[in-house]
Amino acid sequence: MTRNEIMKRSDNKPLPAFSHYERKVIPRTDIIEKENMYTVRIDMPGLDKESIKIKVDGDMLHVTGSTGRYHDNDPKMLVREIAPKVYEREFQLGNEIDRSKINGEYDMGVLTITLEKSEQAKPREIVVK
Repeated sequence: MTRNEIMKRSDNKPLPAFSHYERKVIPRTDIIEKENMYTVRIDMPGLDKESIKIKVDGDMLHVTGSTGRYHDNDPKMLVREIAPKVYEREFQLGNEIDRSKINGEYDMGVLTITLEKSEQAKPREIVVK
């Protein structure tokens, strides 16, 4: 059986061939502001948490992750559509972020980064004398 016999569209034309080279992906992101912090949720499915890197460089927050390479060179492989992905996203940090209190957690394909506000940036009530 050939690839074209296996992979047909509903109009009976063969599906296009896909590259097995890695693809760069800019992941979808939600950013939520709370009283004392910001929460950044980044959609990064298919990763091992060990492959995720969060780096602060000056006023930039860099987030990367990779699904790794697939090394299946089986001569009987008829279809190869799964390509490794490299996720990359950058955010500019404001002065109100405490650089020492940035944390990340990865669960169910979503990376959640918490960015605590510095004490000076947190809301506070001033007592009138």
